[in-house]
Order: sequence, then C-alpha cells, then structure tokens
Amino acid sequence: ILLRYHPRITHDDVVVKIGIAGGDGTVHHCLLAWIHILLYRYDLLQGIKVQFYLLPCGANNMLASHLAMHDVWFGGMVMSAVQSPLSLVPMLSAKGGDGDKGKASYQQEYKQVLPNQLLQLQVQNYFREADIAMPISVFVCEGWSGSGKKQFQHHLPFCCRMELGLTAYLADTCFKHSSSGTPNPGVARPNNLQPNDSRLEEQKYKYKLEAALSLNEVDMCGIENTTQTLHPARSFLQLNLCNVATPADQGLQPDPTSDNMMVQVIESDWYLKGRRGRRPPVEDFSNAPCYRAAKLQIDAQDSLNPFNILLDGELYGPFFKVRIYPCRLPGARADTARFPVMASMEMN
Repeated sequence: ILLRYHPRITHDDVVVKIGIAGGDGTVHHCLLAWIHILLYRYDLLQGIKVQFYLLPCGANNMLASHLAMHDVWFGGMVMSAVQSPLSLVPMLSAKGGDGDKGKASYQQEYKQVLPNQLLQLQVQNYFREADIAMPISVFVCEGWSGSGKKQFQHHLPFCCRMELGLTAYLADTCFKHSSSGTPNPGVARPNNLQPNDSRLEEQKYKYKLEAALSLNEVDMCGIENTTQTLHPARSFLQLNLCNVATPADQGLQPDPTSDNMMVQVIESDWYLKGRRGRRPPVEDFSNAPCYRAAKLQIDAQDSLNPFNILLDGELYGPFFKVRIYPCRLPGARADTARFPVMASMEMN
C-alpha cells in the first residue's frame, strides 16, 4: 500500500488510512508488517502519516473491545454494528400512513437503503470522524528455540497480551490435532482453543509450567526498580502479561500507551489452595499476585521441556527461554514503537 502511494507524494503530511477488518490474528499480522516498516523501510513513511482503523469482524477482538470500553461512540456505532448477528433490522417509516399510499411512501424512502449500505455508512463515518490516535505501545518477545548446540533466536512484536501456561499448552494441543509436521517456533499458528473448552477445567489441576521468572518492577510514577524480582524454580499454572485489558483484566487497569505491562503470576500452589476454599475458574485470575514491569524473562527449568506462548492470541513456540521488553526504534528515533489506532475520544 505504501509503495503505491509513496511515489505520488509531493508534500508532507499525507494521511494514509488503513482499515483492519478481522480479529486478533489479523491485527497481529498487520502489527508485524508495521514494525517491519518502522525498523527496515522507514523511508516509505517520509511525508506519510499512517492511521489504522479497527473493523472487528473476528471471533476474538481484544484491542477493539478495549477501544469500545473507552470510546462510547466506537462501541455503539462501529463495533455493535459490525458484530451484530442480525442481517436486517426492521425499520418504521417516519412518513408512513395507511393503505397503499403509506406503503408506497415507505418503499420509496427505503428502496435504496439496504442493511449492508447502512453498515457502509457507519464505516465511512468512523474513517471520517475518528481523528484521535491511540498510540498503543509495542513490545518484543525475544524467544530461544532448539536444543543442544543448535539454538535459534526469534524477535516477535506484540501489543496486547502474552500468555504462557495452561492456555498456550491447550492451544498447541488443538493445533497438533488439526495439523501435521513440526511447526516453526517463530511463525504464528492459529489458536483454535475455545474459551469454554472443557479441557481448561480438566487440566487446571494437572498442568504445571516448570520455569523461573525474573522481572524489573516499575512503580506508579514509571520509575524502574534496578533490583529484579525473582520467582526461581517454581511451578506455574499461568503467566499473563497484559498491555490491553480484557473484560477479565479490568482490575489490573493497564495503560496501553505506557512502556510497562501488568504481569499476573498464577503459581500452581496458589491456585490449588484457592481463596477461602473456592477455586476460581481459569479465566478469572483477578485475585492473583500481579506486578507492573517493563522487562521480564522466563526460563524453562529443563531446556528439553520447552513451552509455547500466545502473543495477541496467536500461537508461537516452543521456546526454552523468552525475554520481554519494549520495542525500541533505532538511531535518533530511539523511542518505543507505537501502533496508531484511531478513536473518536481521548483514552484516559
């Protein structure tokens, strides 16, 4: 797209608006392309201002859901319209009357207005009216795969969420059942795990991620603690790194425009003990210990027993070590990379 526009640019501040129609996987792959341009083809952005518009057509829409919670107009006029399962909403004519005259008036008024045209108008309004950029911070997951002397390093950008543990393990199980061959750890694989999968409840008492966790905590003022917080040689049920909150993460209150993430640490012992004898469902870890961190590293206790991860809902791995940190732009642009998603109001 940028190659098509770039030769025609004769002045600065040309705005290129790109609509992303799809779910989390589509957004994630667009993010990968965007970061590649920022790092290696920045010349294509000279004189161009790129803006991304979300059209949440997928089964899972993490970033769009977060935007809808903070932007009432987007939630009511765009997301509700795109996500609606109704193909036709009955309408009453304001000029209607009795008999054939009223029927003719109704047909004349609405004969050229079809439901898909109404949706098209809403999308056009979104592209025209949403003029506030929400600069979503981008992070890098640096993963190491292989075993023995052959080791490979992968750099994987993401902007919403990273999950390790039970959900990634079951997502990999679903993938193996539907595919054959050995996957490339650095290439995204579809996540076919459903939120209500019965195996989540079955495996939560059995699964354990044997790993060591170290992170650099950040206080409320954004000052990073130089002393690392360590969880050496523990058994974890789940580790969640959250930059964009899902409905289950609202208690964490992450700031998607900052350079740090909220980290939920769910140890197996903590989960099995439960809270007052009641074990919460897998999707509800609101009472688990959490940290605000800018850097994080996870090492498998045994390199021969690596783990998979979910980045923005896409499956990667297996890795025996991962390291998370903000994605920095090179040279004079040494700032955190941002994913400019458009909204109609400020994110507070």
